[in-house]
Amino acid sequence: MHVSHGYRSILQGIDRGTPLNIILKDKLDFIYSGSCEICRISSDPVDATIVLKPLKSQIQIFKAKKHRSIRQKLLPMPSIIFKHPLIRKKINLKAIDISGSGFSVAEEVYNSTLIPGLIIPEVSIELMNKVELKCSAQIIHRNIDEAGKVRCGFTFLDMNLKDQISLSSLLHHATNKNSYVCSKIDVNELWDFFFEKF
Repeated sequence: MHVSHGYRSILQGIDRGTPLNIILKDKLDFIYSGSCEICRISSDPVDATIVLKPLKSQIQIFKAKKHRSIRQKLLPMPSIIFKHPLIRKKINLKAIDISGSGFSVAEEVYNSTLIPGLIIPEVSIELMNKVELKCSAQIIHRNIDEAGKVRCGFTFLDMNLKDQISLSSLLHHATNKNSYVCSKIDVNELWDFFFEKF
């Protein structure tokens, strides 16, 4: 993280062991908020660089549910594609599992760039037969698994109704081959179904 000259003296006066609450924005979009600690501060005549480390490996943004969504392991695995909001690089990872509320991916430890609290404004989920779903998502946990890989869990923040129905249909069908969810909805028929007088 680069800091302008005017803030350098303030940051150098902060105790390294003091946790900081960081909020990062990209234009109008919030892309990160969380508690961090300062690992290192280096400066030159032009600017300063601060290396921060998140204090938590897990965040909670929703109330805990009694019944969690069933995570499905789909084959072939969906591709998760997005532009990393901090390093500005295109990331392409495979979804280890996916549900109606989120998905998880794995990274190599030496090349890990995902941190809990990071918000990805635009994510593409590429399924088989070139089906592509769009959403925004947030990383809610990061752990190292038994295989030594960094496993990160995402939760969906926003997804349009059509893509939600497509995902729900796919997941229900993966659970039960005889289960189908209609992807086309007639709003008038749905209204009549809920409010029909007997």
